[in-house]
Amino acid sequence: LARLMGARGQVDEAVAEFTRAANIHINNEGAQSSQVGDVLWYAGNMFVDAERYEDAIEVYQQAVEIYKAAYGNEHSEVGETLGRLADAYRAKMESKKAIETFRQAIAIQSKHYDADDDVILNLRWEMGRAYIDAEDAEATIAIFHELLALYEEWNGPDDVDVATLSMNLGMGMRLAGRFEEAEKHLKRARAIYEASDDADVEDLCGAISELATVYDIQGKYAEAKRLHTEVLERTRAEYGP
Repeated sequence: LARLMGARGQVDEAVAEFTRAANIHINNEGAQSSQVGDVLWYAGNMFVDAERYEDAIEVYQQAVEIYKAAYGNEHSEVGETLGRLADAYRAKMESKKAIETFRQAIAIQSKHYDADDDVILNLRWEMGRAYIDAEDAEATIAIFHELLALYEEWNGPDDVDVATLSMNLGMGMRLAGRFEEAEKHLKRARAIYEASDDADVEDLCGAISELATVYDIQGKYAEAKRLHTEVLERTRAEYGP
């Protein structure tokens, strides 16, 4: 019931139901039972969906400690919840905390999954985004260079994920002041998005906007203006004025 209420946007009512469920488990199994952790985990997901990131962080932190007590410090449930916690930190623009928490999650999940498993790759990808947020050019370039090579090998050069990784790598190059390389990766991302049936307007406009930013930084204002105008026109065509 609490999850249904949360999905409907009835967050305060859902909180009351989550609290009731947690209290039932506390009375029956104890405050450190995994069932209490599960309730907190679902509550954290609901808070994220409602963009109540401080609340999400609080309950994810509680869930982590309960899962550690129930399963041990290196259980996959601990790693998964740390990943959720890192996402919430990133959404709240607390990049340093996000990066450190992603590292903890990856260290734990690496004990349970191979390096090329989606669980590990997704955590690394999101950590890379946190590096962008933190404007850590060197770390951004390192992680997305490696991920791009892997996805190119697995999915081919024209895959949408390859486009997104190329865009992320281009952003890292921009942060490093390596503008020629940034342009190359961003143009590649744009070309893949334009040719793909799986990409949406938001993906394409993101790549074009990033390329415009690179031109702006270099003082190429005419090129930048042309791209900004294109983004506006594409957005209006898709979503209306």
